[in-house]
Amino acid sequence: MADSIEQKIIAAIVTRLQLINGTGLYLTSIGTRVEDSRPHWSEDPERNELPAISVFQGPVTSEEMTDEDLKVFRTMQVAIRATLLRLDTAALDAAFARKALADIYRAIRSNDQWIVTSVPQATFTLEKGHDIIYVPESYGITGVQVDIEIQYIGSKFNLEA
Repeated sequence: MADSIEQKIIAAIVTRLQLINGTGLYLTSIGTRVEDSRPHWSEDPERNELPAISVFQGPVTSEEMTDEDLKVFRTMQVAIRATLLRLDTAALDAAFARKALADIYRAIRSNDQWIVTSVPQATFTLEKGHDIIYVPESYGITGVQVDIEIQYIGSKFNLEA
């Protein structure tokens, strides 16, 4: 059974984010650990899990196209959430969070059609926004999140084509 287009896109995002390794144009190495839909990462220094990135698929909407209802235009929401190490000061945490955001954007813009084996999986990727994530009580920075929207054309009632 073939993977769905959405699985291919998410896998391509994970692979792309793994390139954030502190070399070339990347400012950080937050791509060391990247996983699909992992909700929690350990902050225990002995487990050495941070920094890390999780990629979450959100809602997908569909619009029928005008070609005799055989194709649909789908829009998939994706949240890219990086959990970061706490540094010595709030200013260092904020500066690192901004570098992490810049790296995630750099990885996305390198090819926003999410090509898998020479085949573009998406028609377009839209920037929806980003956020620095704070602990509510202390405003300590724990991570960042980038929200994107990926648009692709698929066959009606078929997520594999």
